[in-house]
Amino acid sequence: MSIRTTCSIGALALGAVFSFTSIAIAQTTYYVNGSCGDDSWTGLSPVCEAPNGPKATIQAGINAADHFDSVEVADGIYTGPGNKNIEFFQKEMSIRSSGGPEQCIIDCENDGLGFTFCTLPDDRPVTIEGFTIRNGRHEWAGGICISSAEVTIDNCIVEQCVSDGRNGNSTGGILIADSPVRILRTIIRSNRVSGNPGYSDGFNGGGISIAGSPWEEVLIEDSVIEGNEVESTNRFLSARGGGIAVREAGSLHMRRCTVAGNRVVGYSELYRPSGGGGIYIDGRFGATLIEDSTIRDNVVVALEGEVLSRGGGAWLFGDVSVQGCTIIENEASLGGGLYLGSDYSRTLSLDDVEVARNNARADGGGIYYSSSNSSNATLQRVRLVNNHAERDGGGAYATAGQWDWCTIQGNTAARHGGGAYVAPEAFLTYPWHFAQSTMSGNRAGADGGALYSNSDLSLSECLIFGNSSIGRGGGAFVKELDGLYHTKRSTIVDNAAGSGAGGIHIESADEIRENPFSMVIWRNSPTSVVDQSGLLQFARSNIEGGWFGVGNIDADPRFVDPGAGDYRLSGGSPCIDAGDNRSIYTEVDLSGQPRRVNDAGMPDAGYGLGALADMGCYEFQGTSSGFIAVHPRPGVAGRENQLQAAGATPGNVVYFVYGFAAGSTGVPGCPGVNVEIANPRIAAQAAADGSGYASAIISISSAAAGRGIVLQAVDQDACGVSNVVGYRFP
Repeated sequence: MSIRTTCSIGALALGAVFSFTSIAIAQTTYYVNGSCGDDSWTGLSPVCEAPNGPKATIQAGINAADHFDSVEVADGIYTGPGNKNIEFFQKEMSIRSSGGPEQCIIDCENDGLGFTFCTLPDDRPVTIEGFTIRNGRHEWAGGICISSAEVTIDNCIVEQCVSDGRNGNSTGGILIADSPVRILRTIIRSNRVSGNPGYSDGFNGGGISIAGSPWEEVLIEDSVIEGNEVESTNRFLSARGGGIAVREAGSLHMRRCTVAGNRVVGYSELYRPSGGGGIYIDGRFGATLIEDSTIRDNVVVALEGEVLSRGGGAWLFGDVSVQGCTIIENEASLGGGLYLGSDYSRTLSLDDVEVARNNARADGGGIYYSSSNSSNATLQRVRLVNNHAERDGGGAYATAGQWDWCTIQGNTAARHGGGAYVAPEAFLTYPWHFAQSTMSGNRAGADGGALYSNSDLSLSECLIFGNSSIGRGGGAFVKELDGLYHTKRSTIVDNAAGSGAGGIHIESADEIRENPFSMVIWRNSPTSVVDQSGLLQFARSNIEGGWFGVGNIDADPRFVDPGAGDYRLSGGSPCIDAGDNRSIYTEVDLSGQPRRVNDAGMPDAGYGLGALADMGCYEFQGTSSGFIAVHPRPGVAGRENQLQAAGATPGNVVYFVYGFAAGSTGVPGCPGVNVEIANPRIAAQAAADGSGYASAIISISSAAAGRGIVLQAVDQDACGVSNVVGYRFP
């Protein structure tokens, strides 16, 4: 049984991300009615009678208003002077339509824009609500231009607006420069910026262009950005961000949005490639958070330099975090779904992201990731499914990155690396690493069905099964091995290759700095391992056909149900308690069950102190006893985490308690029973199911990052206390 709650582990006093000033209650409402109003009237009444009837134009209504007043605009289509290029003249006020954006339309008739804050800086808050802005045309922005102003745009539509501007910030829809802006419940569609830009960085942002100070955040929430386009006809200047572009230190927080059907059309020279069909983010100076959003059906079209165009769904660089998003059916040359980049000083992360059915006309069907520092890039719970690359890396093409708890499934590459192609930069010490991830059903037209690496192999507690290649290495292929880092406790099974090894194939090696251990490599076709270098050694591993090394075996692993893809170990498996305890990546196996669970019925054939880990990615739990808790999963601050315990009394309530230091505290009603925590607090509680398993979903504050906790589970009715789990949030 699982419950969901909120936990303040590591909570600290944090300032709000956005600090918009609240607009005071309006003192007076002025009315506008284009069908019966008169600009000579006062505008104080919606009734069309002199002298207090409504104004005829929107600008006249704003002109009549003062600070804290509001303007209400009647339904209708507003055109001509006074109904475009509308300014607020530094007034703190709000303007709204009577019947919503479908009924109240500002038609600029391809001459001018809707609202502008760009001719006169305006730092007083303004709210615009319930308008459609259509057919705008201006060199800055066709819809709304905002510079050095605090604006909220709520429940609006900006459509069919065009800019043929002269600089890289021009946009068809909304331009935001040095401004804290909120865009809420708004549709931005079918806008376009195109032409021959006179700015060295080309055009950026067909629907929205954001630039300016990193201290002025832009919030886009519950909105749709669709069918927009950016095009550069200058062969030396790029086009970026068909839907949204963020550049020049702009900061963005986007949540619960859809970015769909946007296009980038442009040339791609070596130093000025075009890209970001849906979104382009340059986060070198600002910060971006994209959460719970969908990015789909976006495309980058290269007029020349085809192989360089990048990021069909999004091109993200620098301080960017993507959480809980779906990226599907996008297309570009490099990175059909996402093109990611980071450097030594920036942090880029993906968490709980699905990347599916994207296409790369060259490399990286789902993701193309290039980084100068792998330690600043983390990809967690990323699901790469059914992507395709017309060259290498069907699921992903990566030079670096820490990949945790990822699923890479059903991807294809015409050449190498059906699941992933890794090409580490030579200057990175530990360039890439897959941990507790699954690769299955991937296919390569040449080498490396699941994984192709041109130098290193780095896998911890991974499951690689059911992959295939026309060439060598149905599971994994290594071109020129110069290091094996943390390759351990992985299961490579039921993979097939047209030649060479179906499991792991190593073409050549200069040196091997760390031999893999605790591996299970079984039932691969035509053979499990081929090492053309003659340098590869395994330790305490189960390899079909045998392999020289300490503690290696060649025996049926006795999987639970391999035909159904269940590669857990069953009772009596020779892999149980036969692994190596060195460098345990986490205290749980691939399925989240505890590691180092002793089976009293099996000999301790492995290496290490205390209970011994099993070979492969799963730990046998069948004959374990006792009340067991594991660390929070995925163990990431600022996200929901799962707490789990096994071995409780079925039906009893299990309390998950935590603290920040070890100690001893008595359990109420249980004399002599203590938790080993000083000042414990209850994080969550859940009833154990019929097997004694209990779990709870909790929200961990982002302020917990870097803090350590001590965690135990308590079955108070049975006076039972679990093992102690120490954990530090990264």
